[in-house]
Amino acid sequence: MKHTHTTYGIALSFMLLLACPSLRAEDSAESKLPSGKLVETDDGAVLTLPSGEKFVSKTVRDTDNWEDVLIFPNGQKFASETAKGGGHVPFVSTDGAVVAIVRAPATKTLELHIYFREANGQFKEIQNANEQVAKLLTEVKVNWPNYDPPSEAAKSAVALQSMSGHTLSLESVSYWGGHESKIYPFKVTVATDGSLSLAK
Repeated sequence: MKHTHTTYGIALSFMLLLACPSLRAEDSAESKLPSGKLVETDDGAVLTLPSGEKFVSKTVRDTDNWEDVLIFPNGQKFASETAKGGGHVPFVSTDGAVVAIVRAPATKTLELHIYFREANGQFKEIQNANEQVAKLLTEVKVNWPNYDPPSEAAKSAVALQSMSGHTLSLESVSYWGGHESKIYPFKVTVATDGSLSLAK
């Protein structure tokens, strides 16, 4: 059965789908899609932009493994292995040039995937987005005893909260045993060549 949500109404359901056991919705800011209408399906979600372009996210079984697949309007497909799968919503800029999605391949793991459209109309994935984001946070200092600092935590857990233009509102999530997770919010801008930089 399909459930249609408006952009405004997706906030709570998206957080519930993304959340790991120790990452609760109240730990993070409200998630908002930049544009379009979302339809959730049994195996994923379909985001339709005002232009009619559709971005499809779903979980499929490939031989003995499960994969999270993101399908672009031009037919391109990007897949990543998953141990959990399902329920991941793509964020797409209003001009359709930047796409971001978070996958949860394992408990307490949030993998950020970012794609940008090249001059030829094809999309290219920014490799190792978590690692690249982590490098941008190396100068961040926090007083979090027993927790990994934001730069280290970002290597394995980055939550995506919203998108404005080509700027992503993100959160580095740091875990410590069964304790409440620590959140460090920040923003990253995706340049036309796919490079990343911190934004104010």
